[in-house]
Amino acid sequence: MKHDLLKVISNFKGNVFTLGIVDKDLISAIQNNTQIGHYLMLNINQTIEYAKSDKYKPTKRIKIKKIKKKNKKKKIDYTLCEISDCKAHFHTFINDTIYFNKAKVFYYGDINEYDVDVLIRKYRRYNVVINITKYPNGEFILEIDTSKAKTNRFKSLFYRIIDFFTMLFDYLTDFLLS
Repeated sequence: MKHDLLKVISNFKGNVFTLGIVDKDLISAIQNNTQIGHYLMLNINQTIEYAKSDKYKPTKRIKIKKIKKKNKKKKIDYTLCEISDCKAHFHTFINDTIYFNKAKVFYYGDINEYDVDVLIRKYRRYNVVINITKYPNGEFILEIDTSKAKTNRFKSLFYRIIDFFTMLFDYLTDFLLS
């Protein structure tokens, strides 16, 4: 999977937003790609566990609510996310990536970390093209083409309300069954 991610990163052009990436090879591939004009690396829960080098620019920790404010509408070309760092915030992050991303969103990680079918279903609402690559060791790369995504404020609000009530219903059923 890591080899395929390095291929994906080598094809990036323009502005790149990353979330939750702590792998040194992936970070250096992003920083050394000359076709990337600007990149923004953020973490929500994870921290980098290796020493800073000369070329390494430290990633910032940020609250998920400020991501939409930091990125303007259709400003980012590519987004690369590690699923374990942002899985708790998908109720807002999915709408935000549709808002500020104009080319593709990539998720990668362990398939047991999050129900990928739910993530695919939530993105399909916006008429996007989705490709998933599963690996035998339980890892995956999810590619979402958001170039033709259609959204507006009312649609996003409607989906957030639906997601809230489905989440509330799931919590109630879990509580009653336990």
